Amino acid sequence: MFRRGGTLVVLASILILFPMVAFGATVDLAWDANTEPDLDGYRIYYGTASGNYSPPIDVGNTTQHTLTGLNDGVTYYLAATAYDVDGNESAYSVELGHTTAIPNNIITASAGANGSISPLGSVTVSHGSNQTFTISADTNYHVQDVLVNGVSVGAATSYTFTNVTHNHTIQASFAINTHTITPTAGANGSISPSASVTVSHGSNQTFTISADANYHVQNVLVDGTSVGAVSSYTYTNVAQNHTIQASFAIDTHTITASAGEGGSISPVGSITVNHGSDRAFTMTPAENHHIDDVLVAGTSVGAVATYQFNNVSN
Repeated sequence: MFRRGGTLVVLASILILFPMVAFGATVDLAWDANTEPDLDGYRIYYGTASGNYSPPIDVGNTTQHTLTGLNDGVTYYLAATAYDVDGNESAYSVELGHTTAIPNNIITASAGANGSISPLGSVTVSHGSNQTFTISADTNYHVQDVLVNGVSVGAATSYTFTNVTHNHTIQASFAINTHTITPTAGANGSISPSASVTVSHGSNQTFTISADANYHVQNVLVDGTSVGAVSSYTYTNVAQNHTIQASFAIDTHTITASAGEGGSISPVGSITVNHGSDRAFTMTPAENHHIDDVLVAGTSVGAVATYQFNNVSN
């Protein structure tokens, strides 16, 4: 095997390197076969400093080998030796230097319904580079959240990965815009719903206005403008915040008072009385006259000088 006077000579073969990036840095090596009849195999030496190698790898009697487990972006120095059946080993081959590749990284970007992220999909980013993503919601929607590697970074509209050295994910979600309708009700009645209501953009919302017993709806103001004494109001296609206010008044009844000739009644005419209230009337005869009779709802109560309605309810 390349013997001259019993001395081994340098392996004449030249290594040919085929760098290849896989799941870790690898280098494919190939060399010309030694033609000595007592050849038994080859050893591969490599290290990160020229001429300074780690313990060799015995690859057997083959002319190809793949070094695996190398670090990305590192320069390695490689050499080979041949050995014979007696264990004699040649000197190193010509040393070759090779720098392993730095693989690109992938950022996977996705967006939920009603919005977008740009760029979208699997984005290839050079090792150590930056990559910015822009998140945009559709009309009447907003960014709800952005997850970077599964962790929320808030409702961001832009996110930049800096000094990218490994794979990442970015996911954007969106929600419809909402508006608030604030209801209020005065004393002696209610409005339902009674608390501030969050309404999705473009939706409808109905409010029901109810008066307490013996009260009635006096007025309803929508955004400060009267819509009358309604018992229900519906907002349609809500696109902004609103207010609705209901006021109530007690029910009233009318007592109609009149007097014939020769006297008077006080008060006279149509008298409005709140429900449940009392109201007194005084009858006064003219000079040389007397009260003949007093009729209440068409029924005589006698020749009384005063009469009081108590707890008026009709």
